[in-house]
Amino acid sequence: MTKLQRRLLGEPDDVREVPFGRIETYDMGDLRVGRSILEPGWRWSESIKPIARTDLCEFHHLGLCLAGSARIRMRDIGFVDRGLHDLKGIDEQRRLYLVDSAD
Repeated sequence: MTKLQRRLLGEPDDVREVPFGRIETYDMGDLRVGRSILEPGWRWSESIKPIARTDLCEFHHLGLCLAGSARIRMRDIGFVDRGLHDLKGIDEQRRLYLVDSAD
C-alpha cells in the first residue's frame, strides 16, 4: 500500500542538545529523519563521539546541506567538502567538521 507522510520541521519527535548544536529527529514509520542545526566550532569528535563511543561515525547517512558548509574526513580517502544545496550519501566511517555556518 502506498503511504504519504508529511512532517513539519520544528516539530521533532526528539531533540538532543549537543555542544555547538542541536539534533532533531522525526519518526516517519520505518524511517527516521534527522535535522542538525550546527554552530561555528561544532565538531563530530567533540559533540557526538562521547555519545556514540566510537572513533568515527558508523551510520549510513543521506543529507542535504541547507546553509553553510562542512568538511567530512573520510577514513580512507581524506577530506570531502560539502556546501549549500549539496546532497550527500555516505556509508563509510567518517568525521564531520563545521567549516562555515549561515546565520
